[in-house]
Amino acid sequence: LCIQSAPMRWPALLPVLAGPNTIGVVIVMFVAAAVCSALALGLGPPRRVARWAVVALALAAAAILAVRPIVMHHGAGFSESHVVDTVWTSLARVSLHEMADEDEEASNAGISDPWLLVDNTSRTRVAFANDTHSRRNLERIPTSLRPAGDVLIIGAGGGDEIASALATAAPGGRHIDAVEVADGMPTLLRRHFGDRPDFLLSQPEVSYHVADGRAYVEHSDRRWSAIQLKEVNFHSLAGQVASTWSPSLLFTVEAFGAYLDHLAADGILSIERFYPKDYATGVRGLLSTLRVAADARGLDLRDRVVVVKRPYSYGLRASVMVGAAPFSQQDFDAIDAHVRANGQAVVHSSRHPSDDPIILALIDGDAPAARAQVFREHDVLIDPTTDDRPFGNQHLGFLRAVFGGDRSPEGTVQGASFRMMGVFVIVVAVLVGILFALAGRRAAPGRRRRARAHLLIFAGLGAGFMLYEIVLVERASLILGHPTIGLVTVLTALLLALALGSALSSPLVPERHLRLRAAIAIAAVAAVFALPALLPHVGDALYGMSLSARAAILFALLGLGSMPLGFLLPSAVRAVAATGDVRVSSCWALNGATSVLGTITAGLLVRTLG
Repeated sequence: LCIQSAPMRWPALLPVLAGPNTIGVVIVMFVAAAVCSALALGLGPPRRVARWAVVALALAAAAILAVRPIVMHHGAGFSESHVVDTVWTSLARVSLHEMADEDEEASNAGISDPWLLVDNTSRTRVAFANDTHSRRNLERIPTSLRPAGDVLIIGAGGGDEIASALATAAPGGRHIDAVEVADGMPTLLRRHFGDRPDFLLSQPEVSYHVADGRAYVEHSDRRWSAIQLKEVNFHSLAGQVASTWSPSLLFTVEAFGAYLDHLAADGILSIERFYPKDYATGVRGLLSTLRVAADARGLDLRDRVVVVKRPYSYGLRASVMVGAAPFSQQDFDAIDAHVRANGQAVVHSSRHPSDDPIILALIDGDAPAARAQVFREHDVLIDPTTDDRPFGNQHLGFLRAVFGGDRSPEGTVQGASFRMMGVFVIVVAVLVGILFALAGRRAAPGRRRRARAHLLIFAGLGAGFMLYEIVLVERASLILGHPTIGLVTVLTALLLALALGSALSSPLVPERHLRLRAAIAIAAVAAVFALPALLPHVGDALYGMSLSARAAILFALLGLGSMPLGFLLPSAVRAVAATGDVRVSSCWALNGATSVLGTITAGLLVRTLG
């Protein structure tokens, strides 16, 4: 019980103990579980020794809880000596830094405002009302073009976009909806700056929401004059695995369609991203996906697209703006004035067409031919990204990403991510193989073939459950509005459903009845394939319902649909116990090991297969 519950329990400890000490507590729990299991089975040292070992481990856990001895002295990107405060959540570590000396642009401008860092790699400056630091920012363009309209900001961070929206508002103000998925950010902002009169989250025009940005849009019936989609990135090791899922779903055909559908009649969708080197591939990928979403709505992008870039000494930031209606001459005048005043440039507009024929073709030409040309000449995919294949030009498959020649910045990051996860998978797979070989050799020589078959069944159940769970969590996160809520709902529903199926397995004994066995097998296979495919349509059906209602319906659907899966493991245990070909404990150990392998492999499979 302790081993099974530990992975579910540790995220709740993160805000209290932080990451290193939480890991320490979980390690103590696992060792205690091993000692208690050995004691219960009559294995290992005498009971008195085991009893004192459990007491010592309990004292160690109490010491960790009380003293919190482990601290992180240096993180990935910036010196920990500048950390003012830190909040750990199940999604990320968010820290408040005083870091002007570490930031070239801030230091040159004499800016000493604090910054928020996610996993000590992705940064966002803490902004305040009436400050002037954001006057050159690209997000200022769409809000100044529509000064009287409401604004939605996806990826609000420390508030630079909020400050820009407030500064460009017409007399009488506007309403600003700011959405951020990392709840550590508003926690730190309110803790340290809540008493300031210029605190952004206290301004009457601002509503700051902790939610998944796309889910917030899809569950709203509002329309905004400007929707600003910020870069959402996780450059840390854990973040590279995390970005296999939710962040990429902000930049798909389905997501762009949702944003376009929620624009006011003259609204502007602004997608802003940073590129350390060449920006062309990234902009082409965005335009390729936008073209499909616009075509599905009958929108001619010819006079509706403006691309602006802002250079930095270490890269550049590009903004792709799409209008619900064609941009007017007054809009072009305002854009030109902004870029001239701030040393920026218009990459494309109908007034200043791009000199890149690929960009022109993606906006108003033969887009499929342009995509094929890019792949033929540069070995880079810019195919439209969808919810099932959310990686676009990065989506080159495992071998090509690791050994191929993708020269884009995104491809470089993707290749590093593939190599990292590939090493994890190889190491865990080798360990699983060793465990499988050792367990198989313990069987009698005449029974080893059937013993290996039983071991493979348990291995498949362990890996399969994790692949199934991860896909359901991703789909459910959009329906329920936040990755953590999706995880809790899906995991609880699945575990209770499997428990109920296991309980029913004992009196029904399906392995003794051919028809019942066939019915359960068919239902289990149907659940694995049907439920993930149905969830996007379920989200549409649940539109307008409260969060509790959506969660309850989704909980019931997943629970009922997954219950047949609960019959599988008890039947396999009984079969192994009856034949005696291999120890049940060996099968259970392999099941747990392949669960870990399945979790890591899911990251590679999602990126490679969709």
